[in-house]
Amino acid sequence: VEPPAPPRGPTALLVASLRNAGAALDENFNMKQFGPTKLKDKWVMQRFSEVIRCFDVIALQEVTSKEQNAVPKLLEWVNQNGARYEFSISPRIGRTKNAEQYVFLWDTSRIHAGQKYTYVVTDESDLMHREPFVGRFQVATSQQPFRFLLINVHTDPEETMQELNALAFVYDSVRRYEYPEDDILLLGDLNARPGKLQGLERDPALVSLVNVPTNTRKDKTYDNFVINQYATTEFSGRSGILDLESAFGINQDTALRISDHLPIWAEFSIHENQRAGS
Repeated sequence: VEPPAPPRGPTALLVASLRNAGAALDENFNMKQFGPTKLKDKWVMQRFSEVIRCFDVIALQEVTSKEQNAVPKLLEWVNQNGARYEFSISPRIGRTKNAEQYVFLWDTSRIHAGQKYTYVVTDESDLMHREPFVGRFQVATSQQPFRFLLINVHTDPEETMQELNALAFVYDSVRRYEYPEDDILLLGDLNARPGKLQGLERDPALVSLVNVPTNTRKDKTYDNFVINQYATTEFSGRSGILDLESAFGINQDTALRISDHLPIWAEFSIHENQRAGS
């Protein structure tokens, strides 16, 4: 893969998000199709794995497989070339029987993290269909390692306005809970474009990083990063999408076999900026 995104350099960190991982997992990993000889679409899983290996940390949304070993099977594909990625996964979340799971994947040669450093945000008022999943991460360097939190989000398209307002409260609550950590990245499928992010845009410190279409059909901007522009000065100023068509030399219909959303990415320094403040 030669994606239209910066290569993973020694001093730069690439964080990504991708929704509809569940489609790939469900299509290939179910009770009747597990095992090396039973994977339904190896081409999809190979490409999906190559996408993951483009990034240091990637947040997945909409993992709906009912089998517990779907993500471990995905990791087998990701790590088959000698890579050393690990994952953390949320409980099944949602009000309906079609609950979903959030997943974080990270390159252990570059990032320190783990399941014990994750939690689901408490939503006592039931303002969100799927409560966000939070993970703590630290770059694996001995000199001023960049430490940050990811808030993994998938809003409900029928409740987007209410949930975006709730996410503004979630962001502030996580910041207060994690104080003095000030590098908090909210990322995922927001089901709204910049300018329509409701409460997330009422705080002038919060900015979205992606301003291009993020679905594979390239006509909607659903996915994004939201950061505090004054606190997370480790952001390099570079962000965007990984265009599956360009990356793999395929047409749109073929790209849709991988996902109906494009991976979004943002680049950060691997070193903590000591001047950053909230």
